[in-house]
Amino acid sequence: MAMSQILAPPSLATAAPENRPLTSIRGIAALGVFITHVGVAFWPFLPRPMAIAMLCGWMGVDLFFVLSGFILITVYETLQPQKWGRFWAKRVVRLFPLNTFILCVLAALALAGYQTGTRIDWPNLPLHFFMLQSFVPGHKPGWIFNTWSVGVELICYLVFPWLVMRMRTLSRTALIEATLLIAALTWHIQIHVLASFWGMDAVMRGGSEFLLGCAVGLLARRLPQLPPRPATALECVALACLIFGVTGGFGHDWCVAPGSWRMASVPLSAALLILALSNDSGRIARLLRIKPLYWLGQISFSLYLLHGPMIERNASYAWVMAGGATPRVRIILLWAACVLAATLVMSALTYRFVEEPARKLIK
Repeated sequence: MAMSQILAPPSLATAAPENRPLTSIRGIAALGVFITHVGVAFWPFLPRPMAIAMLCGWMGVDLFFVLSGFILITVYETLQPQKWGRFWAKRVVRLFPLNTFILCVLAALALAGYQTGTRIDWPNLPLHFFMLQSFVPGHKPGWIFNTWSVGVELICYLVFPWLVMRMRTLSRTALIEATLLIAALTWHIQIHVLASFWGMDAVMRGGSEFLLGCAVGLLARRLPQLPPRPATALECVALACLIFGVTGGFGHDWCVAPGSWRMASVPLSAALLILALSNDSGRIARLLRIKPLYWLGQISFSLYLLHGPMIERNASYAWVMAGGATPRVRIILLWAACVLAATLVMSALTYRFVEEPARKLIK
């Protein structure tokens, strides 16, 4: 089999039609998180404005939460109680096999002597298998740090069937009012918990964004499709609002401004952008339909879980590339490009040979 065939995610003829722009932005969000962790790894060696700009990519996680709620409710709006078990089983095979596979590989490397930083955390390894490490006092961020957000997603999945049954009974007017109320509540919550990744604060952060995505997703199904020009206008407004919110962290270390109303508006802007892209008719949606971005979105979960270990385990090579001296910006960027390329290849392989087979276990 040719390598190009292996790296290209398969398309299933029987699969439901997919909104390609929404898949693509999932990949862009994962790429933003990758850039953030490069900035974290080389924070002392980057110009401060550049480092802060890179760190703002962590807000891709907040886009994930909103998008997850949006997609699920548009797919499972008619979910009935007798199908709840099947829904939860599909979530399990969607998330756990990849996490388990990567953890087993990391543990094997650790046993072989390839140990780096805080990645090795044997006492808490069982918690990491279930992605619950962020809900245990005294937890460590070792192994795969990013799975804290997947743990929050699991909590959202538990309550989702009950949530969809309550929300789908609302009239369109009541749904619009509920969406506005949820948006205001989300904004208020994010002012206090944005950037949190531990305990109840993380649950409130991700849960409010997931709920917002559900409300907007259900609303999208009740509203008429927008033609190209209005859809493009809404896309541009949402994107401008998103950029405005993200840049609210500029001027603050780590791109975090506690209590910033601008940064707290990011999930709301993300929801508006997702709503606009769901029409799949605007110019930005057309751009997001291109194959490279769509492919990136398909492998985004693998990219999201793999990039942290890849960055941390290969950070020392930046000094090798710099000849043992402190790496300059161009060396860091070259190193990041090499690590990204390697991570993309590995993500494509795990998507094909781990994610896809696992999903087929429950159709």
